[in-house]
Amino acid sequence: MRRRFLDLTRAYASKDASSGEFLTVEQLAGLLQCSRHTVYVWVCKSQLPIPYYKFPRGVRFKRSDVDNWFESRKVMPVKAV
Repeated sequence: MRRRFLDLTRAYASKDASSGEFLTVEQLAGLLQCSRHTVYVWVCKSQLPIPYYKFPRGVRFKRSDVDNWFESRKVMPVKAV
């Protein structure tokens, strides 16, 4: 039973990662311009405000969650008078 679960989660993780719906730690680190280690530390210490999914072979981030987080960080410039 456990083996079947692991096979299903691996298939799900690889399918979603290849379709672009989910990002790997490496891909997220590239977007944030930081190291993989930094992303892993943020995940372990619950300092990353982006929800994530745990799989037996790693962590994945939903692309739409990352995009929403980026949008929430947007700062509009103030017009000078």
